Amino acid sequence: MTPPPPDEEVTAPAPESTISREKEKLWVTPSRGMIAWPGTSLVFGRGFFRRFRKLGTRAWLFLGFLTIGMAIFLVGLAGTIGPFKEGLSDSGQPTTFHGAMAVGIVLILMALRMLQVALADTGRSELPPNKERKAPWTWDYPWSKDWMRPDYGEHVGDTLLGRVMFFAMVALANAAWLTGEGCIHAILVVLDLVALLVLYNTLHRAFQSVRFRTPVVIWEEIPVFPGNLLQGRIAFPRDLRAMGPTRLSLRCVRDEKVSEGGPANHQPCAIYQEIRKIPLPGEPGEPLDVLSFSFKVPGDMPGTNLVKNEPVYWQVVLSVPVSGPDLEAAFLAPIYQRNRA
Repeated sequence: MTPPPPDEEVTAPAPESTISREKEKLWVTPSRGMIAWPGTSLVFGRGFFRRFRKLGTRAWLFLGFLTIGMAIFLVGLAGTIGPFKEGLSDSGQPTTFHGAMAVGIVLILMALRMLQVALADTGRSELPPNKERKAPWTWDYPWSKDWMRPDYGEHVGDTLLGRVMFFAMVALANAAWLTGEGCIHAILVVLDLVALLVLYNTLHRAFQSVRFRTPVVIWEEIPVFPGNLLQGRIAFPRDLRAMGPTRLSLRCVRDEKVSEGGPANHQPCAIYQEIRKIPLPGEPGEPLDVLSFSFKVPGDMPGTNLVKNEPVYWQVVLSVPVSGPDLEAAFLAPIYQRNRA
C-alpha cells in the first residue's frame, strides 16, 4: 500500500519545543522483548514446535503449569454443569466451583503468556548474524524509505494476550472484596484504577483502528546519526480532521531491567523527550493530509540497539485531537550511532 500523493503538503510552522532529560516510565508501553521480532511469524504460528523444543526443560515447566490450570478449571466445571454436578455438589458450595473455574482460567492465561514471551525471546536467537558492523541499520530493523507503519502494530496478538491475562488477574483479585478487610480494599482500588487505565488504552487503540486508516511515516534519510536532523513526513487518512494543535514528540526509550528473568521483567523508560505543540495550518475541522517534521537529534544520546539485553530505541510519537478520542501513533525512528561495535 502506497499512500496517495497529497494535494498540498502541510509543513509544521515553527512550534515551541519542550525538552526533558528526566527518566519517565512508560507504563502502558510493552517492552521490546514482549513483542515479536519484525518480519517474523506469530510465536504460536509457523515454527512453533521448533521454538518450543529449544526451550528445553522450561517447556516442561510451562506444560506443567498449563496442566494444573486446566485440571483446576475442569474440576470447577464438573461441579457446575454435567453429569458429575450432583455428586460434587455435596462436597462444596457452588461458589467454590465457580472460584475454581476462575483460578483455572487465570493459571492457563498466565502459562500461555509466559510461554509466549519465552518463545518470542527464543525467536530472537534465530535472527541472521550481523554481517555489517558499520551499518547496523541494515540488520537491526527492516527499515524502508517508502513508508512505514506505526510501531507495535505488526503483531497485535502478541500484546493482546498479556492484557487479557492482566484483566483476568484483576477480576480474580476483586473477589477479595468479600473479605471486608480495609487494607485489602485500598490495594484493590489502586489495582482497579491501573486496570481502568489499561482498559482505556486498549479500547482507544481498537477504536482508532476501526475509525481511521493507519497513518504511515516516510523518512527522508536512513539512518540518521546523533547530532544530525531527523526529517520525515506523516501521511494521514483522507478523512482525518484535526480539531486542535497536533502534538509531536521525539523520544529515546530504554528498556530497563526491574527484576531478574526474561524480557517480561523490563520496564520501558523515556530517557530523552522533545515535545512540540504544532498549530493547525488552517481552521479546525479542515482535512489534514501530510505533516512534515524535523527534529535535531542531540549528539550525546545513544543510538538504536534493539538486540541487546536492555534495548535502546527512538520513537516519533503523534497525537492529533479529533472529535472523540485523539488519534495516537508511535513510529520507530532510524537513529543510530555512526560506528557501533
